[in-house]
Amino acid sequence: MPRRPVVVGLSAPQGAGKTTVTTALCRMAGEEQLRVVGLSIDDFYLTRTEQLALSRRHFGNRFLEHRGYPGTHDVALGKHVLGALKQLRAEDEVALPCYDRSAAQGRGDRRPESDWPRATGPLDLVILEGWMLGFEPVDDHAIVDPQLRPVNELLRSYAAWTALLDAFIWLNAEDHRFVVDWRAEAKLTRENPDVEA
Repeated sequence: MPRRPVVVGLSAPQGAGKTTVTTALCRMAGEEQLRVVGLSIDDFYLTRTEQLALSRRHFGNRFLEHRGYPGTHDVALGKHVLGALKQLRAEDEVALPCYDRSAAQGRGDRRPESDWPRATGPLDLVILEGWMLGFEPVDDHAIVDPQLRPVNELLRSYAAWTALLDAFIWLNAEDHRFVVDWRAEAKLTRENPDVEA
């Protein structure tokens, strides 16, 4: 039976080091002659057109107006790509979606498929990272803000990604203020392109 890669999910709050850890793991695996692909759930955001349609369907809901929360990703695309990577045979290729945060005056859009990088099989490891990976809906009665109720319901579909994982890593931030600091730094960087992130 042909080997297939181990698919690992990595979740943590913003600013806790998901991308840094994923990059380091990919580098170390490469040094050990392992073939690895690192993905972010950010690359599965809806296209700008799809995001605008979502915002119209939930008019006035600040959580669904822009990308970021559950419901603003193309879950079917993510499931398709993860499934294809799990079945990738030698010399076969899978196109990996790529999101451009700078497109649409900073609102972001998915890059054209012709610009997507490609993974060639066989693979040993696939790492999928994201801040809400592995989250599950809570009982509606536990939700104080009514605008979070549709987000909570939209989160249900993300179980399709969790089901494709072989292992799961959760990183805790040493201090919850890291999230606030990271958001402030990212905002400063967007407003002043001369500042390095």
